[in-house]
Parts: sequence; structure tokens; C-alpha cells
Amino acid sequence: MASPFVRPSIRPSIRPSLRVGIVLSAPWALAEDLRLDGIEVREARRYAHWLGRELQWRLVTPDQLPQALNQKQLDLAIGGLGATPELRASARLATFSTHRLHAHQCPHGVGYRHVWAVSRGAWRDWAAANAFLQVVRHRNAAAHGRH
Repeated sequence: MASPFVRPSIRPSIRPSLRVGIVLSAPWALAEDLRLDGIEVREARRYAHWLGRELQWRLVTPDQLPQALNQKQLDLAIGGLGATPELRASARLATFSTHRLHAHQCPHGVGYRHVWAVSRGAWRDWAAANAFLQVVRHRNAAAHGRH
């Protein structure tokens, strides 16, 4: 069955790099031997490939995210983020996972929905992130036998 989400037809040479802010939070995003890895880092690489864009990484703290997103210094923020009131006020949120994170999983606190954050004015980026993450959630559910 064909996917309802068609990969955008974008020439990489025309598109600017995808600026991704990362909050280091294992297992979602971590740095090992000067290399970024983790569940969300791997998905962000797939997302950039899906968009036909190069990645530009920037390490940030949870406190730096709202300002970086408001000032459009980042296109996307990842790293076990929760849908906190502060993040909702400064960004559009795309659901990475529908389960709620535990304290040791989320740098923002207990019980928040697991999200990727996109600059508030970036409607197309938010819509693309939502479409991509819906495919990821469907793929993960299928791999675990949940439909």
C-alpha cells in the first residue's frame, strides 16, 4: 500500500540547511566519541533526508530553547522534549510519541507529551514535521504489532 505522505520534491542545492537544536538527553539525543547519536538524532537525519536538506546541529540547554526558537535561530528542536507551557508559548509542537515521559527521560519534567519543537512562524516546517512523525509513529506501531 502506498504511503499517504509523499516525500517533498525539493532540490537540496536550493534549500538551506535544517538548523536542529539538540538537548542532550539519553536515549533521545546523546554525544558519544564526538558523534551525535540517539533515537531522535537518527530520526532527525531521516527527516532531513526526506526533506532533501542538509543538517546543521546546535547543542542547546532546555532554558535556551524558547529564545532560540522565538528568534528563529533554529528550525527544529529535539532531545526528549516535553510539551511544557514555556515550549508551547515559543514553538509549534509536533508529537514525536504519544506516551508520556518519565522524569529520567524528560529534561523538562514529568508527564509531558514527547514532542519536537518548530519555530512558531514556520507553518510549512511544522506541517512537514507532523507528517513525518506520523509516519514514524505508524512505522513503530507496525513494528510492535499495534495498529
